[in-house]
Amino acid sequence: MRRSGRAIPAAPVRGGLRCARGAKPPRPASAAPRCPILPVSRSRRGFTLIEVLIALLVFAFGLLGLAVLQLGTLQATHSSYQRTVASVFAIDIAERLWLGVANGQVQTDWLADWQEQRSCGTDDGHVCLPDLQVAVDRDGDRHRITVSWAETRFDDATGGRSAFDYVLTLPPETLP
Repeated sequence: MRRSGRAIPAAPVRGGLRCARGAKPPRPASAAPRCPILPVSRSRRGFTLIEVLIALLVFAFGLLGLAVLQLGTLQATHSSYQRTVASVFAIDIAERLWLGVANGQVQTDWLADWQEQRSCGTDDGHVCLPDLQVAVDRDGDRHRITVSWAETRFDDATGGRSAFDYVLTLPPETLP
């Protein structure tokens, strides 16, 4: 049953030796038991270089996709952080407007100083938004606070700016 004149050693298993496809190993007295070599089918020969390169290419595209997803996640996280800071700024302005109502006057001349203190130009370690702009529009007892800033992570159709609007209704300036 030898086809190429070579034989492979039989693998020891419990209860004896096992050869490929049930062939019985010959038992010469002087040599170790060997099994006849069977032809290896094409599907059992292993991977070709082309198959390995294609698998590597698919894996590389998968990693590239993961990197793009990670970058998008970081951009969205930063945008969410900036929107949260804008919300806190709008609430701070609303509280200052309420303080003005308690004093009997609502004034917005403090807004320029407030905006300058929270711009990123000063380096005193406070939370800031790049190119911060704040507007308070009054329509009767309704106040619309608009906080806008430069969105440094995106270049979209809005010109790279984002805005947060906060609407609040204050009682009349004079309290009974």
